[in-house]
Amino acid sequence: MINCREILSVISVKSLYIVLKMKKTFFILSTLILIPTYVFADQPRDWQLGFQDAASQSMYEIVSFHNSILLPIIIAISVFVLFLMAYACFRFRESRNPNPSKTTHNVAIEVLWTLIPCLILIVMAVPSFKILYSQDTIPKAEVTVKAVGYQWYWGYEYPDENIIFESYMLEDKDLKENQPRLLAVDNELVVPVNKVVKVLITANDVLHAWALPAFGVKRDAVPGRINETWFRAEKVGTYYGQCSELCGIKHAFMPITVRVVSEEEYQEWLLDAKVKFAKEITEEDQFKKLASK
Repeated sequence: MINCREILSVISVKSLYIVLKMKKTFFILSTLILIPTYVFADQPRDWQLGFQDAASQSMYEIVSFHNSILLPIIIAISVFVLFLMAYACFRFRESRNPNPSKTTHNVAIEVLWTLIPCLILIVMAVPSFKILYSQDTIPKAEVTVKAVGYQWYWGYEYPDENIIFESYMLEDKDLKENQPRLLAVDNELVVPVNKVVKVLITANDVLHAWALPAFGVKRDAVPGRINETWFRAEKVGTYYGQCSELCGIKHAFMPITVRVVSEEEYQEWLLDAKVKFAKEITEEDQFKKLASK
C-alpha cells in the first residue's frame, strides 16, 4: 500500500533541494554580474559597495593600511576564534567530559592573551599614527578654499580670488546624464590637479562635517571655529562626499562635489567665476587685508 505521507515528504525534500540550487545559482550569477559593475566602479552608482577610487596620497595610504594590515589581522583573529569555538564544542562536549574540569586559571594562557593583543595594537598603531601625522601636517598651500556648512547646503569661498558661492544638491528633475542622484550639486568646488589645496572649514548654525572619501579627508565644521585640512588630488575627475555629522532633518541632502581639472581649465574657470561669483568687498574686508600686510 502506498504511503501518502512518505510520497509527500519525498516531494517536499526534492522541491526544497531544487529551490536551494536555484537560489545558489542565482546568487553566483548575480555576484559575477554585480561585482565588476558596482563594487569596483569609480563613479558612484546605485547599490555600489565601497567608496570611489583613491585620488590622493593620503587615501592611498589609508587603503594600503586597511588592505595590508587591518584586513589580515581581522581575518586571522576571526578564523582563530571560530576554530577555538569549534574545537571547544567538539573536544569538551558532555559525552566526552562527563566530569568537567574545575581549573580556575592558567598563568601562561593569561599572559599570552594579554601580550598578544598588546602586540597587535602596537602593529596597528605605528602606521596609523604616521598616516594621522601626515594628514595633520599641512604643506604650503597653493590654493585656499573656505567651506561653510549651513542647514542644509555648503557655501564656498576662494579668499585669494574674491570668489564666493553656495552649493545646493540638485533635485531629481534637474539631474543631467551621468550625474548621481543625491550627490550632484548646482555649483561644484573646482580645484587644479596636483596642487596643494588647503580647506578652511566652519559652520554657520549647527555642527556639520566636510568629508570626501576619495581624498581621505574628513573634518568637523563647528560654528565659531575654523578647522583646517588639505589634499592634493592626483587624478582629474569629479569626486563626491557628504556631510558626515548629523545636522537635522535634511542631513542626507548636503552633498559635496569637487571637480579636479587641469591647470589651464582651472585658470579658465577662475576667469568665469570672478564674474559669476564675484564677492562684494566691504570696508571690513579692506581693513582685514590692510591689517594682514
